Amino acid sequence: MAGTAAVRRAVDVVVLGGGAMGSSVAHWLGRLDPTITVAVIERDTSYTLASSALSVGSLRNHFSLEANIKMSQFGLGFIRDELQLPFDEGGYAFLAPPGPGGDVLRENAALQQSLGADIHLLDDANAVKQEFPWLNTDGVAVATVGRSGEGWFDPYLLTTSLKKSAEGLGAQFVRGNVVGIDSDDGDAVRSVTVAGEGGVVHEITCGAAVVAGGCWSAGMVEMALRGRRNGAAVAPVEQLMPVAPRKRQVFVFECAEVVDPPVPLLVDISGFYVRRDGPVSRKSFLCGGMEGTVSEDPDCKGVAADLEVNHDYFYEELWPRLAHRIPAFEAIKVTAQWAGFYDYNRWDQNALLGHIPGFSNLFSVTGFSGHGVQQAPSAGLAIAELITHGEYKTQPDLTVFDVSRVADGVKVLERNIV
Repeated sequence: MAGTAAVRRAVDVVVLGGGAMGSSVAHWLGRLDPTITVAVIERDTSYTLASSALSVGSLRNHFSLEANIKMSQFGLGFIRDELQLPFDEGGYAFLAPPGPGGDVLRENAALQQSLGADIHLLDDANAVKQEFPWLNTDGVAVATVGRSGEGWFDPYLLTTSLKKSAEGLGAQFVRGNVVGIDSDDGDAVRSVTVAGEGGVVHEITCGAAVVAGGCWSAGMVEMALRGRRNGAAVAPVEQLMPVAPRKRQVFVFECAEVVDPPVPLLVDISGFYVRRDGPVSRKSFLCGGMEGTVSEDPDCKGVAADLEVNHDYFYEELWPRLAHRIPAFEAIKVTAQWAGFYDYNRWDQNALLGHIPGFSNLFSVTGFSGHGVQQAPSAGLAIAELITHGEYKTQPDLTVFDVSRVADGVKVLERNIV
């Protein structure tokens, strides 16, 4: 637990998970209502396995859904202007082949521009080559480029800044594992049981609970289902929380030559992304495979052993595609690598927000499938508003991401997946 303070036995809200999402919820609850009491349960207080800390920390306007664009725009303002964290405005570039893929980029760009995003359309291969002279434009017909308002930041710094702010506003962070979630005789969560440090077990009664457990969120909902007392029929966990861990690997490499103009976060047709890592003169780059490609580890369980890096994946899968698209990358040396987990929403790869069906006071903020850390400031505020006001107030209407859509059979599809 944080410090030596005794764990509170009763709070207004228990947040299950203290990564970027859970810390953001706690931060905003304290901002919206200084009298509210909050406990945040986190087993991995060093964030060794946390998706937040192991993210590449990118932020973009390159989405096809209005809600996703607005959430990330809010995130930029919060990260850069309110928290004043370092932000490298290196931009994004999406490539597309002739045909339907190019049409999608054109439609997306029109929406992004209508929402104030500084997105530019390069509508033929010559324009793309002029923008990026180091690029092999074979198979490329269209590109969209973000000239400002997109880039990357330190996700660990964001997570710890949100945690520190939440604690300053009165939230208590409790180190331990959630081992039970019990309801009253109706449909309300009554208490959360935590196995804390030294084997001490704490039962914390609450007025509301928030599932912010990332790729481990389904297990929390399973506990809540087991803890129901009234016996009323509820949808199975797969319809309430279709979230699972999905391993994603990141590689850092040094190029033998300077690549200039600077490489933005480039999303390629063949299923990879790459961006510069530091100043151009450093000749360092960061890359990874895209979410939409077939996973090299479909049996991922979300445990530490899953985070072993598969070096063959880089040399056999990524490097040939990198060198084809950017010929300078034929001569490179890998300098670092790591792996992390997506909280992969198997239903439609978008956020799962709001009341979890079957419970009156159990909320979800998970399932972002790779774009969560950039949207943590917005999503945390949204859930805090639902708890304190019963509706979204300052955030865009995020009901499109309501978790109930899964049980209702409704998919909300994002066409710009990375």
